[in-house]
Amino acid sequence: MIKFSIRLSIYKTTIDVFIGGTEDDRKEFLTRFYDGDNLKYIIDEVKANDATTIIHHKTENIIILLNESPKTNNFWMSILVHETSHATRKILQRINTPYTDETEEVYAYLQQFIFEEILNNLDNGQSA
Repeated sequence: MIKFSIRLSIYKTTIDVFIGGTEDDRKEFLTRFYDGDNLKYIIDEVKANDATTIIHHKTENIIILLNESPKTNNFWMSILVHETSHATRKILQRINTPYTDETEEVYAYLQQFIFEEILNNLDNGQSA
């Protein structure tokens, strides 16, 4: 299990990343943010979809959960691309930056940054 945070101060947000671990590990991590039905819904989403990206509604920080490490195989790498796309969209929509021809590079650079930060942390992440 690896967990770490990516601080994006220019966007006033943090992305909490949680990779691997057991369902109990994910529950323990998520109880910092959620309880009851919300917690159950998120755990079920990860089980059903291999990964999920969510916004914590109190802090507006983003949480990316992946069942396995993207370094496991190409499938998991593609899941990471997918989830970083969601995170990028959520961050930029929050500051009223819609996806257009004029903002396409903004989206691409932010997604690239998030993706690289996650890859860099896979070897240096905080093991629990």
